[in-house]
Amino acid sequence: MDNNWEATQKGCVFETLLTKPSKVEGTDQQAYAAIRSQWPCDPAVCRLLFGPKIVTTLLHMGSDRLQHHVSLFNDQYIVKPPRCPQSGFAWHRDSDWCSPDVVCEHPGYLSLWCALDDMTAENGCLHIWSSAGGTAQHPDMQPSTSGGHAVPVEAGTAVVMGDRLMHCSLPNSSNHTRRAWMPQFSQQPILLRDTDCPVTLAVPLF
Repeated sequence: MDNNWEATQKGCVFETLLTKPSKVEGTDQQAYAAIRSQWPCDPAVCRLLFGPKIVTTLLHMGSDRLQHHVSLFNDQYIVKPPRCPQSGFAWHRDSDWCSPDVVCEHPGYLSLWCALDDMTAENGCLHIWSSAGGTAQHPDMQPSTSGGHAVPVEAGTAVVMGDRLMHCSLPNSSNHTRRAWMPQFSQQPILLRDTDCPVTLAVPLF
């Protein structure tokens, strides 16, 4: 298989579930946990996902977005293959896609970006936009370190990001795969305007 397949065909983004969950699986914690724990997924990740540490962290860090209710609305992995020029992510905000013609309402959400490998400048760590460096408004800008601060972190580190935070990452030029897990959480279900169904998931954490 082409070493760059993850980037050229999947954009380096992989949903945890290979098939779209049913309505029950996508909105019920017990039903989602049952399929999320099946091979090749590790049941320990699901226990962490719905455990008290993540809930406490989200409520503490996202008091302006997550108050008395927290739903898992997306669950994905970001995998950058080694020596892959196509694996960079341009400057963007996670909710750039949330236009009024796509979703009924945009309540805001948090992304829990978890490093599964050591993140370095070489393998394409996160870069966070600095407001002091100017304004980056165009979501199609090329990945660049200009105006941003690199966030190199060790494996096991979690970075909490609001959906309006401007960020990017450069391509992975190292000899090893660079992996991150990124569940995303909203205060209420985010629904598609044309179907009134969840964009992906609406699984309550408690």
